[in-house]
Amino acid sequence: MKYNFKDIEKKWQRIWEEKGVFKSSPQKGKKKYYVLEMFPYPSGRIHMGHVRNYSIGDVIARFKKMRGYNVIHPMGWDAFGLPAENAAIKSGVHPKEWTLSNIDYMKKELKKLGFSYDWDREIATCLPDYYRWNQWIFLKMLEKGIAYRSKASVNWCPSCQTVLANEQVDEEGRCWRCGTTVEQREIDSWFLRITDYAEELLKDLELLKGHWPEPVITMQKNWIGKSIGARVKFEVPEKGKIIEVFTTRPDTLFGVTYIVLAPEHPLTLELSAGTEQEEAVKAFVEKMRKTEKRKRTTGELEKEGVFLGVYAVHPLTGEKIPVYAANFVLMDYGTGAVMSVPAHDQRDFEFAQKYGLPIKVVISPENEELKAEELEKAYTEPGILVNSGKFTGMKSEEAKKAITEELERLGKGKKEIQYRLRDWNISRQRYWGTPIPVIHCPKCGIVPVPEEELPVKLPENAPLTGEGRSPLERVPEFVNVKCPKCGGDAKRDCDTMDTFFDSSWYFLRYCSPKEETLPFKPEEAEYWMVVDQYIGGIEHAVLHLLYSRFFTKVLRDIGLFKADESHPQHEFFKAGEPFQNLLTQGMVNKRWVSVKNLLKAFNLSEESTVSELVKALTGKDVENAETISSFMKRHHITIGDNAILLLSTEELRKLLEESIFITSKDVLPSTSLEGKILKVSLCLNENSELIVYPMKNGKLSLKDRIVTKDATLRSLFVEIRNLYNNPKAILGRENYLEDMKRRLTLGILNILEKEGIVNHQFEYDKIEISNIVYIAKLRKHSIEEIVEDLSIKFGEVSKMSKSKLNTVDPDDMIERYGADATRLYILFAAPPEAEFEWKTEGIEGAYRFLRKVFSLVADNRELFEGSPEGAPSKKGKELRRKVHQTLKKVTEELEERFKFNTAIAAIMELFNAMSSFKPETDGDRAVLREAIEKLIVMLSPFTPHVAEEMWEMTGHKELLAQISWPEVDESALKEEEIELPVQVNGKVRDRITVPADADEETVKEIALSSEKVKKYTEGKTIVRFIYVKGRLVNLVVR
Repeated sequence: MKYNFKDIEKKWQRIWEEKGVFKSSPQKGKKKYYVLEMFPYPSGRIHMGHVRNYSIGDVIARFKKMRGYNVIHPMGWDAFGLPAENAAIKSGVHPKEWTLSNIDYMKKELKKLGFSYDWDREIATCLPDYYRWNQWIFLKMLEKGIAYRSKASVNWCPSCQTVLANEQVDEEGRCWRCGTTVEQREIDSWFLRITDYAEELLKDLELLKGHWPEPVITMQKNWIGKSIGARVKFEVPEKGKIIEVFTTRPDTLFGVTYIVLAPEHPLTLELSAGTEQEEAVKAFVEKMRKTEKRKRTTGELEKEGVFLGVYAVHPLTGEKIPVYAANFVLMDYGTGAVMSVPAHDQRDFEFAQKYGLPIKVVISPENEELKAEELEKAYTEPGILVNSGKFTGMKSEEAKKAITEELERLGKGKKEIQYRLRDWNISRQRYWGTPIPVIHCPKCGIVPVPEEELPVKLPENAPLTGEGRSPLERVPEFVNVKCPKCGGDAKRDCDTMDTFFDSSWYFLRYCSPKEETLPFKPEEAEYWMVVDQYIGGIEHAVLHLLYSRFFTKVLRDIGLFKADESHPQHEFFKAGEPFQNLLTQGMVNKRWVSVKNLLKAFNLSEESTVSELVKALTGKDVENAETISSFMKRHHITIGDNAILLLSTEELRKLLEESIFITSKDVLPSTSLEGKILKVSLCLNENSELIVYPMKNGKLSLKDRIVTKDATLRSLFVEIRNLYNNPKAILGRENYLEDMKRRLTLGILNILEKEGIVNHQFEYDKIEISNIVYIAKLRKHSIEEIVEDLSIKFGEVSKMSKSKLNTVDPDDMIERYGADATRLYILFAAPPEAEFEWKTEGIEGAYRFLRKVFSLVADNRELFEGSPEGAPSKKGKELRRKVHQTLKKVTEELEERFKFNTAIAAIMELFNAMSSFKPETDGDRAVLREAIEKLIVMLSPFTPHVAEEMWEMTGHKELLAQISWPEVDESALKEEEIELPVQVNGKVRDRITVPADADEETVKEIALSSEKVKKYTEGKTIVRFIYVKGRLVNLVVR
């Protein structure tokens, strides 16, 4: 019976959908389980990262359902965002049409993978029935003072007259669209007071310990950035102004030798006004306005500043301190002003050296003197205070407290806690997002849109040119409205919301996606929440996860749900924590080779010629004297691009295809082997390792014997050999057999090349692998195969990405190997949280395994026609023990650790034991029957389609997706007999088999009766007999 995965997968996807197997609803008295993967942006195609994320979630969902939980497993679309707007500008397709079309296609892709989603709960954030509730939540936040309007510094393109996202500013600080230098400009924006929740967000991370990965918790702690220190006042007497700074090191206060303001600080221009530095400061501020903020904070730029022409007064010493503005200080951090202590801060040290500013040591290591003139870098550690007035001699921690108290006594400062976290600017000057539901009235000011008028819908006729101001401003019928308060002429707010707003509460909407009176039904949220298991990439560790925690706490405070003491997740619910457990899956990587590495591999450079490149790849001479550099420039290819871009150009492809391809896998026999036929013989040794014997003059070359531990080659050899031993099995699978033989041949040749037995300097006709009666004729390779091969030898491994052209299309894998094989490989390749490298042979191995399992079940269907009974043989008992050991292992891995790779490995190990098992009695047949049933069930969360098919094949009427997970028979786990090593004077001399429950006397009797043991004990005195129960026997003799 053939494993026709295409028909099988379509069949079961249809049945699951028709029967509504994965629909969910609250059921009182039944324990719930909410499993959720981060929803995707509908870009048009899913990628392997999606497949891995969703496969992990699907295994958990299916397993928990079989364990008796009421499982909710929803899916939706994070559907607003800039890509849709850019696509509209480029192609003229409206963002709505582009997005909904992509959703339709991606939904079909997800269904083809057999994921157990409740599609009745599907949401798309770009639809009014969702973003209406974004607007409702915003208005509630506005009502509570959480949402407010203020100035914000943004990237501004003066040519396009528009705000740019950070990703729209290139590395040179220029606009991605027109190339104009980007400026920093302040505009009115909407903010959310996430800082009001900073302490709670920080404190509740303790609740998440042990449930979330430690790196994510650390990243959030750092992002919130709680700092305990002092706010210090520096007076500028000549201007009647005070500069306030925040410092975490008040112990270094006596070492302050200058003050630095951010260029955008309100006092920067004010303090310099009327001084001889006024024009220089204005020029510096203008220059910084055109400098990207990111570069100012990452250390990419040389430290640069300007003196403001004024001096501040030190609050404790009364000394005059020069005031500067510098590029490394931002208004976004602290107070926008820094007290600079060059002896004890490296950044301050470098700036002081550049501008010749004083350096004063005020902290020294214990028992060591530091001299300012001898410092090569700042001393930044705590220590003992020196040169610090009455505080000299104190330790840093003691001095921090004492100096802060002195500042408070003098009215020159105070203790303060600050957070790195800043309020969240949600305003975006874009079209494809949620309109902000407020109206600007010249008489009444900011007026909320009345709740009954929600949603404020996006107009579909907004011009999307990519130039100028917000597209919504250009739609008069959208902008011009009557004020809800006074009835006078007013204007709508034309900003849209940051798309993180959409994704900060979507998990709550899933609880009741059709609800029309509130964002969600409180009682349904109280049933389904908290999310038991959330799954997504660690790249979302800060923004999305932090914003989601913030939103849930706000919605709790608004009163949308309450934490009843009887709630099973009361502690998390009360804290407003949305996700109890978090799994951050690793990336899917793939090898690729850049043009740079391709040239390096063949000792070529950009100045080499095209003909030299063709010669290196094919061994053939062609006429083309153009340099590779010139060729790449003409085709807009860079040295860092994937080599396939270069080799696939029409000109180069033609040159290559006119030549005979000889890649590193197409190795040829050396002159030391006679003729043009290379013969090898293959066999397996006692350790099941593949042995390769090259043949010379018709005889095995024993001295050239090669042992390979390559599991792929071994399995190919075994499978090909088995097929030749069963000619009927080849029918209908000829192409598959030919492909296996080709891959085995090329693999063997690769090994021979590495061993130096063959090289690729001479052409040849054929290779013969004698004991599988096959002659392989190497064919020409495609460009893609050449690059694939080169990437293995000379490439690098990196995350799959379109820019590197190293992606694998899930659709292609499903078409070639099936959804089940794709899922199985991606789950087996590595633990969920680890990265792994995609390898084609891996998915091929997964496919072969499923085909073998399918054949085993098909070949044993007769076991399910009756009810075989009776006592099993010894081997039968051993197999049953193995079945329940595997069931226990798989259950534990899925229940507690999510180590899917080790669970699958255990299932494969069980399958191998089943494959070699030959039933001797009816009892054995009953054991094999049970083993097959348990194997199918254990596979079902990973490979649900083929598992359902095999379940049906074995006569079961109920759906496998709806049965209960089997219980482990603890009695079957007990060993009847165990093997013990017997040592004589510490050296193992024999291994004995004893009853598992044997007492020490019985074990001693069996051990002493061993002929091998007698050999070392006869004629000697047994001084001591040691038995470590169940582990070993040791005899001490003299």
